[in-house]
Amino acid sequence: MLEQGEMVSIVAETASGELMGHCALVADTPGARMRELTYLLLDTRFKSPGVNEDVYAFISESARTLGLRAMSSLAVTNHIHSQRNLLHQGFKESALFLAASPVSRNWREKDGHSPGRIASVVFVNYLQEDHEAIFHVPDRHRPMVRQIFQHLGKKCRFSDISGRGLPEGPAQIHSESDLKEGWTWISVAQYGHDILKQVGDQLALSCGQGIPVAHLSLPLTDPATNAVADLAEKMGFFFAGVGLNDDGGEVLLLQYLHGVDPDYDSIHLASPFGRELLKYVHAVDPGTYSDLRT
Repeated sequence: MLEQGEMVSIVAETASGELMGHCALVADTPGARMRELTYLLLDTRFKSPGVNEDVYAFISESARTLGLRAMSSLAVTNHIHSQRNLLHQGFKESALFLAASPVSRNWREKDGHSPGRIASVVFVNYLQEDHEAIFHVPDRHRPMVRQIFQHLGKKCRFSDISGRGLPEGPAQIHSESDLKEGWTWISVAQYGHDILKQVGDQLALSCGQGIPVAHLSLPLTDPATNAVADLAEKMGFFFAGVGLNDDGGEVLLLQYLHGVDPDYDSIHLASPFGRELLKYVHAVDPGTYSDLRT
């Protein structure tokens, strides 16, 4: 990944060369203007805040040198330590993915039982200020989306345009699944007349493979997102929050659960805003997890 330019790797070591910790900026596509802060490792003997701060400062400078618009990161919710670290470094919560990843073996052994899957919090850190954006969001989600962008420090307005017809050509979507981790990611690059069929086909394939979670990413700057989000929610998707695509463009994030209970009682969040986001996601969750919904 280093040789191919997919990753910037930061290693902290002692004066004698002993490994203390590591983190990286990873790009999903070449030239991406948004990269994920991930592969976070820290030797438990070196939990001094100074280690984290030095590593984050170095990687933030690397991100600015690369001309990135923003960084994002995921934090687990079975504990709040990683969330606190990200909040301390200027990241803010933007979405909550329920049952996003399998439980770790260590946590399973420690708690002495077999819990469900772990939810993840999506964090965003904008690195560049830009013009006020105009977004297209279903009316019922506007108050929450507005709160999220205010939390992120992003200026935006919402369009009152009811939407537009879908283009005559085929939609362009990108889909990726990880059978081991148990997730499918469906990203809409361009709307088309067959957008619902393409999304529905990918969702059916995901559920047919026994994958418990599917995420859907819709471009917030496209007027068609209002109508497509409404129709996707009729398919069983529901609100997760907002995020950024590889180019740094804002997207509406929806999620779908198949045969898995989100186990809300197991979700621990470090900030009042995180808990407010959880409350909202819980309120819009249709609450059926056993079968493929139509």
